[in-house]
Amino acid sequence: MAARVLTPLGLFALALAVRLLPWPTVIEPGRVVYFGMDAWYHMRRVQIALASLPTSAGWPPAFDPYLNFPHGGMPIWPPLFDAGVAWFVWPFGAVGGWLAAERAAAILPPILGALCVVVVYRLGLRLFDRTIAVVAATGLCFLSAHFWYSQIGFVDHHVAVALAATSLLAWAANFVDRLTDGGDARGSAVATGLLCGVCLSIWPGTVLHVGVVVLGVGVAWLARPGAAASRSGARMLALSAGVALLVVAPLGWFAGWDGARAFSPTVLSRFQPWMFAVLIALAAICMLASRGGWFGETPGRRATVALATGLALVGASLVAIPELTNGVEEAWRWFTRDEVFQGLVRESKPLFASETGIDPHNAELRLSRLLYLLPVALAALAWRSRDFEHAPAIRLLVAWTLTLGMATLLQRRFFNSLSPVFALVMAWAVVTSVRRIPAWWVGASPATLRTVQAGVIVLALGLYAPTLAAYAVPAKNFVHWLRGETMVVPKPEISRRVLLDTALWLNENTPPTSGPLDPTSQPAYGVMAPWGYGHLLKYAARRPTVVGNFGDDVGGDNLRRSNAYFASREADASQILDDLRARYVLVRSLGDVPPDHLRGQAMRKRLSQDDSPGLARHRLVYESPLDTIWAGIGRSEFRVFEHVAGARLVGEAAPGAVVVARLGYTSNRGRRGRFESRATAGPDGRYEIRVPYANRGAPPGVQADPSYAVSAGGRVVPVPVLERDVRSGARVDVPSLR
Repeated sequence: MAARVLTPLGLFALALAVRLLPWPTVIEPGRVVYFGMDAWYHMRRVQIALASLPTSAGWPPAFDPYLNFPHGGMPIWPPLFDAGVAWFVWPFGAVGGWLAAERAAAILPPILGALCVVVVYRLGLRLFDRTIAVVAATGLCFLSAHFWYSQIGFVDHHVAVALAATSLLAWAANFVDRLTDGGDARGSAVATGLLCGVCLSIWPGTVLHVGVVVLGVGVAWLARPGAAASRSGARMLALSAGVALLVVAPLGWFAGWDGARAFSPTVLSRFQPWMFAVLIALAAICMLASRGGWFGETPGRRATVALATGLALVGASLVAIPELTNGVEEAWRWFTRDEVFQGLVRESKPLFASETGIDPHNAELRLSRLLYLLPVALAALAWRSRDFEHAPAIRLLVAWTLTLGMATLLQRRFFNSLSPVFALVMAWAVVTSVRRIPAWWVGASPATLRTVQAGVIVLALGLYAPTLAAYAVPAKNFVHWLRGETMVVPKPEISRRVLLDTALWLNENTPPTSGPLDPTSQPAYGVMAPWGYGHLLKYAARRPTVVGNFGDDVGGDNLRRSNAYFASREADASQILDDLRARYVLVRSLGDVPPDHLRGQAMRKRLSQDDSPGLARHRLVYESPLDTIWAGIGRSEFRVFEHVAGARLVGEAAPGAVVVARLGYTSNRGRRGRFESRATAGPDGRYEIRVPYANRGAPPGVQADPSYAVSAGGRVVPVPVLERDVRSGARVDVPSLR
């Protein structure tokens, strides 16, 4: 009895401790540095949901004006995960303020990850035995693929996906067992349907997991002998689908998507309610057919009738709802990465892909070298499934693992929900191999058998070892933190901290925008930045962004215009900013990027250079300090520019003379720079130079010299420019240079 309680508690504690290893680099004095980029937008949705209590009941809004500025947009994530985080952190925030809520949110992923380890233990205990269950759960504790999304600070829906999907598999396994042996399946049917709805309400990508469960349950139902048993199975299928429909219908049917998105599997839309409605209709028709006697007594005939009925229902739906075809096509393009943006997202890349080609390093780091034995283990488990008491559940486990394994080969994000069953299948394979050695080595001495068994265990541990490399840096940093020593932060984490500091500067030193937590607000201006920074800027800077990490999933036109901005010359780029009401631009320094890589990146190249030569409407207002940049860049990593009308310096010089306007300035990090712009006087001697910096009244950040030095033909005159002239585009007369 003690073991039944202490074993899962011990596994939970072990898994939690492993996932809390990065604590020192996440929970910093006075702030939380979340891991990854998606976590920042999840926290924004949580913050908005809590800010509108009690009317919101903790649910995030369906529309965010800070997305896809100035149009706004609908986040593609379903609301359940963010609502759950909001409910979890609310009491912490009510007692200790928002910083306490941020810390509680950071700790939630390790808790969910540790709960998933316990679910794997319980599933292994039910399908196999205690030894296999303990080995599987212990392996999952350290498997990097599962640690990745469940580590502290990674507030992302994928950690909840692994827990909910593995729980779905556990209840579905019980469901198919009950359908097969004729037991009471009502409880399992309700739980399976509920978890199907929960999974889809966390992430639409779980339609793959739900599809495997539906097929597994369908096979178990159709294989039952006798008309009465068939009708009972159909009722259970309808019950399960009905429960799932009740969960997803309120969130999906009224989500507000239009066009192809209205019935797209890539978002929580009308597709999911339609899918479960078709299942209910299929079960009802098959029940009536069974009563009429033409459903068939043999599994083959029943399967034929059910398949024909299902195809007829789907075909009728495609005719009645044309948007279904477009939605399915969109889902296929997303899954196969047949679109430009998905090809840029790292977690959408194939498991064995790298920047230079095929590379097994990432696959072995996340899933260990045991991955190469997974096909053999699955084949062996499928072959021996008939020997198990829970044979239908074992076959469902095999189908689930095979499906997610193939999905992971295409998109590495699926290693998250693959990792629990991967640990379970490989634990069965290793333990079974060790146990069967005496049967294979008949007549060998006990010492020989023990030696061979030990060798198999050592080999398995050696193949598992590569995944432990993921803990080298967190473990070292944790020890350094305990000793009060300097920690080593990886380059991407340093970069994220510099970006966070830049976002906080924007929040504190630029005019506030209206209603950062009000979904009905209409902000006055937005920020143009590369798409990968949008989530963090919206949360930390509290400024709307033209594009964000959703890419073309939320505002494809804005993403195209953003790309055009960075590739254009200033005149065209300024027109884009004016059209989009973007007042500030954030860029990342290009460092020593080879010139060939800068072709077609006109504005990006000019903004990243120290003095940004010749820009008439972009003025530098901030650059990140040099002492926090990552190695390899000899200048500030991030720079912020304000887009202004620019004062117009107008005067006279000798016809054809080259007039130069120069201005020295000191950046916020103390770097001395020089602005310079040129114009050629016309036949009448007139010229005009547009300048973006003000000598008087400018906001803090970059300190300009008292006046511009305007020169031509050896003559130099000082010209002071006021801030109001820069903002309004006013004319400033320059003394004659003739």
